[in-house]
Amino acid sequence: MGIGLEINAVMEETDENSLKLNKIDITPKQSFGLNQLREKLPTHLKELFNRSLANLNNQQAGKKHINADGLSRIPDDIEACRNYRPDVNLEELPCGGLELHEEQMKDSDLKTLKRWIEDKYEPTKAELKLCSEVVRHFWSLRQQIQIKDNILLYKWEDPISPRLLFMTPKQMQKELLHGCHDVVSSGHMGQYKTLEKLKQIAVWLNMTQSCKLVHDIARDNLKASQERQKGIYDLKYNQNVYNVGDVVYKLNQATKVGQSAKLKSPWKGPYLITAWRSPVLYKIKDRKTESWIHHDRVKLCEDRELPIWIKRMRNQLMDQTMDEEPNEI
Repeated sequence: MGIGLEINAVMEETDENSLKLNKIDITPKQSFGLNQLREKLPTHLKELFNRSLANLNNQQAGKKHINADGLSRIPDDIEACRNYRPDVNLEELPCGGLELHEEQMKDSDLKTLKRWIEDKYEPTKAELKLCSEVVRHFWSLRQQIQIKDNILLYKWEDPISPRLLFMTPKQMQKELLHGCHDVVSSGHMGQYKTLEKLKQIAVWLNMTQSCKLVHDIARDNLKASQERQKGIYDLKYNQNVYNVGDVVYKLNQATKVGQSAKLKSPWKGPYLITAWRSPVLYKIKDRKTESWIHHDRVKLCEDRELPIWIKRMRNQLMDQTMDEEPNEI
């Protein structure tokens, strides 16, 4: 097929979900069928054409299509799990590979609620007082509790998005918090966003306090990690120590428009150290200005000849502090 040939392909879908290629017009006055077109193709293009045509004829419905393309899906009989991700094992899911109702039955509070609702039992006030706070709280909201597929669900009556929430047993609360915050796909959101994400799928008593407690623990761990990293940094820290009266140069990283930083000296000065506020913060002064600067941005001046004005300023500073103890670090 040469350059400039116009090819117009018309695709039709049959009842068997297969695709049939109609005639291809090569010139306005002449048309060829598939067999004639195959004869006019080069050998390497003919093989590619035959493979493509075979794939089109054998293509099945999208759900059963197993060709290696971006839309292929291999059918299976496994029920989809809302917590499943390709990068985790089944044992790491919140359900632990078990039925959710079995996990609920391990919780004594949810087990009691489920038994009362199924038996339509009305406990007395004395019995309720002997039960836990969880049982008393949800029993007062028993009109919102439903049993579906043998699982306790809480009906959240939201005028915008009403939904059924999973009544989470105690042993699964930590795993749900982990899944809504710690995993990479959760984004490590803050306290309120994590809580809103939890409210979309689950409910338990004092869920807000649980979320706050987890974030407080995370902040404490982060603070401890910062202090540990600071200790490691301080061990390798190289501090430059200067005294009042030392002559130093200041690191000048500012550049003017049109000037190249490679063609100017990175150090500016000299300056005179007149005071210090901390082991890393010094006050420097030149003829007209003075400022506070970090020790990493100054270096000791080792010039043999110093300007007269800085010698005079240095002598005046020494005279003022002659009767005092030397202010050294």
